[in-house]
Amino acid sequence: MQAIETVLIIVLTLYFGRYLGGKCSLKTKIIAIYLISPTVYVLLFLMGLSSAWVFLDGSISHTIMLDSLVLASFISLCTFLCLIEHKSIKKIQHKSEKGILSALFNCLKVVLAFCFGAFVYYLTELKTDGISTYIDLTLYLLIFLIGFDLSTFTLRGLDFSHWKIPILTLASTYVGALIFSLFSDRNLLEVIISVSGFGWFTLSGPMVTATANPELGMFAFLTDLFRELISIVFLYILGSSYSRGAIGICGAAALDSALPFIKDNCEDQYIKHAIASGFILTVLAPIFLAVLCDLLVNPLEFGGG
Repeated sequence: MQAIETVLIIVLTLYFGRYLGGKCSLKTKIIAIYLISPTVYVLLFLMGLSSAWVFLDGSISHTIMLDSLVLASFISLCTFLCLIEHKSIKKIQHKSEKGILSALFNCLKVVLAFCFGAFVYYLTELKTDGISTYIDLTLYLLIFLIGFDLSTFTLRGLDFSHWKIPILTLASTYVGALIFSLFSDRNLLEVIISVSGFGWFTLSGPMVTATANPELGMFAFLTDLFRELISIVFLYILGSSYSRGAIGICGAAALDSALPFIKDNCEDQYIKHAIASGFILTVLAPIFLAVLCDLLVNPLEFGGG
């Protein structure tokens, strides 16, 4: 079954990167981690090329953008309510605007990388028949580099309290997806796939584009992108009072892009919880996406596997 092959490749690639990250010199590790951002931008550029026909169709892109915003809002609210702590609200501290602007700028760069790919397609009308192969290879390179970045983290010594956030985040994410599907014309499995990146939009968009279809890939990408933007708002407004809920919304991003905001806005005791949650969801996201996309594309093969 294709899903098993994909999952094995992802797990082995992640493990190999993590193993090498623990064995190589500090200089080599720094270079590998530095290459993550350029790899992400190349991946999003390729996704833009592959999904350009969806992006350039105004009626389709408008619907996808609205649906993804509503879906991201549903899962964010469900996650926050599921993890909310009942205690007195602390005085909210005023945070530097530079942090918010930096986060928004990083999200803007991600969107621009995708749009640049679509723009190149619009100008040149390149044939994109074999582009999924390049997306796959770039995706595996990204996962390999992420393995390097995870080499210093271990799940040893974690108790149930550290597992509670990722477990409840995963469950509430799918509850939010189920609620959304009740009011949407979209297929439930497609909705579940779209939230299974757990906020890791630089993975979910390209991976779903390559393994399912470009329209669903764009939907997954925007859903996770909006989820991260919503998480930043929650962190700045309610992070100091309801740390667990805000961290849960971050999903897999709690390990990397959202971590500086978690450190600035949440209680110190929850920083390790955030890293553990982000790590677990980062490992699970590509596996869940691979299996679910295979179920969507080859339902009979998957069922009969």
